[in-house]
Amino acid sequence: MTYIDFKIVQAAGERLSEQISILRELKEELTLAEYKIRDMAYMDETIYLLRKSRDELQEEMDILRCMAQCLEEGGALYKKTEQGIADTYDLEKIVYPKTVFGTSHISGLDGYENLLAFHI
Repeated sequence: MTYIDFKIVQAAGERLSEQISILRELKEELTLAEYKIRDMAYMDETIYLLRKSRDELQEEMDILRCMAQCLEEGGALYKKTEQGIADTYDLEKIVYPKTVFGTSHISGLDGYENLLAFHI
């Protein structure tokens, strides 16, 4: 059975934010190194490699930001959906039991059958 633990999704979003911060620090270090050696002789290739690394870090940061944004939007949708269900059934909070779906039966819904749109 597959289910989503929302706390894990939140933790993943936080870890992505931490990774973005680390990459930002690395990018700043590369920029500082480039600044320090820009006037030195025979450093053209090194400066090129620093800029290339900085651009690659920026790409990684952009990808991580997109991933974090997806997690945030998914979390917001989850909360909105949960709140809509709670409002519909006049509940404070819904606790979903671990449910097993078989080919011909559904088990593990003891006491929650009335929340279904169909009857078992």
